[in-house]
Amino acid sequence: METKKIITKKLSLLFILVIFNFSLFAQTYPNSTAVPCTLAVKEQVLIKHIQIFPNPVINSFQINYNEDYLSLPLTFTISDLSGKEIIIGNYTKNESIDVSCLKSGFYFFKALDKEKKIYLYKFLKQ
Repeated sequence: METKKIITKKLSLLFILVIFNFSLFAQTYPNSTAVPCTLAVKEQVLIKHIQIFPNPVINSFQINYNEDYLSLPLTFTISDLSGKEIIIGNYTKNESIDVSCLKSGFYFFKALDKEKKIYLYKFLKQ
């Protein structure tokens, strides 16, 4: 019986903390009606106009792109899944991008062309 009381008190305290945290959120964001789980970004990200090959990548990759949409040169970043930028560089036509320094895993290739359009592609480094 004593264990049940302790569990009930802990659950009540947890519920109060959740309500308190939500009320703090509501005070901070008074016009908000949703829990803060997404980030509003005012960038247009284009995925279908760019590809990385080979994918999975071993040491380097090239970019396949639609010339009707993408304007070279590109400024690019390669980030891990947490968003930490690991490689930053520039790309002009027919270059290979060296990623031999990366550990095995998934990464994001994000590129910005001269018209400020953003391209995003996920790849696997072996």
